[in-house]
Amino acid sequence: MSNNERFLEISRLEASLKLDPSNEANRFQLITEYFLVHTTLVDRLMVWLFGRNRYVPHAKHQMYLQIRWVIENIPRSELAKGLNSYLISVENPTGYQACKTMWLTLVEQNAGDVIILRNAAMFLTIDDSTIAEELLLRVINIDPDNIDCKTELEFIRELRRKHRTQPL
Repeated sequence: MSNNERFLEISRLEASLKLDPSNEANRFQLITEYFLVHTTLVDRLMVWLFGRNRYVPHAKHQMYLQIRWVIENIPRSELAKGLNSYLISVENPTGYQACKTMWLTLVEQNAGDVIILRNAAMFLTIDDSTIAEELLLRVINIDPDNIDCKTELEFIRELRRKHRTQPL
């Protein structure tokens, strides 16, 4: 897809979400499109050659707003489960911290809700693996048969093992 086509798709998705904010499929696609806009090689090259691409900051901010909307409005959804901090942590640390705070507030307010605990852990896995591990252990304590959380917990522990064994 060309950048022009991608921008048209973003406009279409933004308009559709104004009409139906609960459409998770369109919201997921919009988050994906924003991510692709600000991470494509073409956009990076344009920034390098000509200075800041006028759309890249907009895409970063809009992606953050969409992620925030998901956390605020549908934190128990499959879409929320699929969000990961890598979408925003490197290029929008302030946005990442805001989303992290939102998840931790939800965890505090819903201490026994395994879906909230799991989705928060999934978001935090890459950038705050210690907190993610604690949340997953809480889920497993509540629901010992939760295979998804056991698998994610093993993933976190494997990442740590690999990180410790790799030279700097």
